[in-house]
Amino acid sequence: MDYIEMMRRNHIRLFCLFLAVYLSIFKCGFSCAQSRQQIDSLNHIPFEQKIKNPKSLLPTYLTFADKAKQTGYTLGEMEAYENISLLYYYLGKYDLELEYALRSIKGFLELNKLEKVARFYGELGYRMKRHDIKKAEFYMLTGMQMAEKYKFQTPLMGIYDNYGVLKELQNQYDSAYYYYNKGLKLKREKNDIPGLPYSLNNLGGLMIIQKNYVEANQYLTEALEIREKIGDSLGMCESNLILADLNLIQHKYAEAFDNLNFVIAYTSKHSISNLLSNAYQKRAVVNEKSGDLSNALKDERLSRQFKDSLSQQSMRDKVAELQVLFDTQEKEKELLKEKAKNEAIKTRFYATFGIAVALALLLFIVWQRQKLKLKRKELETLNRLNNERNRIARDLHDNLGAELTIVTSKLDTKIFKTEIQKEREELEQISKQTRNASIVLRETVWSIKSEKLTISSLRYKIEEFYNRLENPNIFSLNFQMSNEDVELGPLLALNLFRIAQEALTNILKYADAKHVNIDISNKILKISDDGKGFDIEKVKKGYGLNNMESRAKEMNSSYSILSSETGTEIKVMF
Repeated sequence: MDYIEMMRRNHIRLFCLFLAVYLSIFKCGFSCAQSRQQIDSLNHIPFEQKIKNPKSLLPTYLTFADKAKQTGYTLGEMEAYENISLLYYYLGKYDLELEYALRSIKGFLELNKLEKVARFYGELGYRMKRHDIKKAEFYMLTGMQMAEKYKFQTPLMGIYDNYGVLKELQNQYDSAYYYYNKGLKLKREKNDIPGLPYSLNNLGGLMIIQKNYVEANQYLTEALEIREKIGDSLGMCESNLILADLNLIQHKYAEAFDNLNFVIAYTSKHSISNLLSNAYQKRAVVNEKSGDLSNALKDERLSRQFKDSLSQQSMRDKVAELQVLFDTQEKEKELLKEKAKNEAIKTRFYATFGIAVALALLLFIVWQRQKLKLKRKELETLNRLNNERNRIARDLHDNLGAELTIVTSKLDTKIFKTEIQKEREELEQISKQTRNASIVLRETVWSIKSEKLTISSLRYKIEEFYNRLENPNIFSLNFQMSNEDVELGPLLALNLFRIAQEALTNILKYADAKHVNIDISNKILKISDDGKGFDIEKVKKGYGLNNMESRAKEMNSSYSILSSETGTEIKVMF
C-alpha cells in the first residue's frame, strides 16, 4: 500500500506540473496575439504617412521586425522588412534598401506569398531606376515574369507602366510605348478606372517627347476626363499641368492659361503649396510669351512666395518629426517593458518545464540505478565519442569529399564545353568555391580524426595554407618551434590553425609585409610581421580580429595584439 500511495502522489505532482506548463503556454499565446495586432497595424499604415517622416519611423519598424521575429510571426517580420526597405529608399541609403528588400522577398518566397514577391520585385526595380538602371531592369523583369507566369494581373498593371518608364529613361521609346500600352490594355480589361489616367499620362508624356502632339493631346485629354468623372481633383491638377506644358509647346497660350487657372484655383483653396508654386511659375511663362510682362512678374513673385511657404512648412515638418521621434521613443520604452514581461513568462515556462524534465529524469535514473554504473557509463560514453568522431571524419572524407570532387569535375567539364563567356565565368566562380569547400572539409577532417595531433602537424597545415595564397608579392614565412612532438587536442589544434590562417590573411590584405615569423614554443603561439601596422585604439575591429579573439576565449587562452609602424605581433597562450 505504501508503494501504491507513493505512485499516486507522484502522478498528482506530475499532473500539477503539466497544468502549470499549459497555463504558461496559454498566457504566452495571448501575449503573442496582441503583439501581432500591433505589428500588423504598423505595417499597414498608409503610404503617405510612411514616406512623410521616414527617419523617425525607421527605429519603430526595426523594433517591430525584431519583435515579430522573436514571436515567430514570419509574415509580420517580412512585411516590416518591406517597409524598412521603403524607408531606407527615401533616406537615400540604397545598399540597406536592397538588403532589406531581398530579406523580405526571400521570406515571402518561403511563405509561398508569390503575388507579394512579384509586386515587390516590380516596386524595387522602379525605386532603383535612378541609381542603378541595370539592377532596376533585372528586378522589374523578374517581377513581371513571375506575375505573368502565375497570372497575377493586379501587380502586372503597375509593373507594365513602371517598366515603360524604365525604357523611356533609356531612350528606348518603342519599348516604352509597348509596355505603356500593355498596362493600359490590362487596366481597361479589368476596369481599373482610377489607374487608367496614369497609363494615359505616361503615353501622353512619351508623345510629347516624340513631338507627336496630336496623339499626346488625345491621351492627356482622356486622362483628364476620367479624373473629372471620378472626382479626382488632385489628379485633375496633375493632368492640367501636363496639358499646360503641351499647349505652351504648341503656342496655345489661352488653353495653357485655362489649364493653369484650374490648378491655381484648386490648390489655393486647399493650400497645396508645391503644386501652386509650380502653376504660378508656368503661368508666368505663359504671360511672358503672351507679352503680358506685368502679370508675368506678378506670377513669378507669387511662385517665389509659395516656395518660401514650402520652406516654412519644411521647418514645421521638422518639428513634427521631432515630436514623432519622441513618441517613438516612448513606444519603444513600452515595447521594452512588454519584452521584459514576455521574458519573465518564458523564464517561468522554462523553469516549470525544467522541473518536469528533471523529475522524469530522476525517476528514470532511480529505475535504472541497478543497471548503470557511473564509471562504466563514462568509459562507454568516451568510447562512443571516439567511435563517432572517427565515423564522422570517415564519412566526411569518403562521402562528402567524394561528392564535392564529382561536382568539381562536372563543373570543369561544363566550363570546357560552354561557349558563352558570362556563363563560363559564373561556372568558374562556382568551381573555385567548390574547391575551397573541399579544402575547408579536409581541414575539418584533419582536426577531428582520432590520431593525436602535434605541433609539427599544425606547422604542416599552416604551410599548406600559406602555399595556397595567390599573390605575386607574397611575404616569406619562417617557423620557430621548441618541441615539434608536443601533442595537441583536436579542438585546440583547429583553433590555433584558424587563428594563424586569419592572421596570414590579414597580413596579406593590409600589412604590406616582407617577412612573417611564426613561433610555437612553451605553449605560446606568436605571429609577427614587419608590415606597416595600425593604430589598435582607432581601427574598427572587423570579423577577422573578432574571430581570433573569440577562438582564443573558446580555448580559455589569453590573447594580445601589439602594432606599430614597424610591424604587428599577435600572441596566444594556450
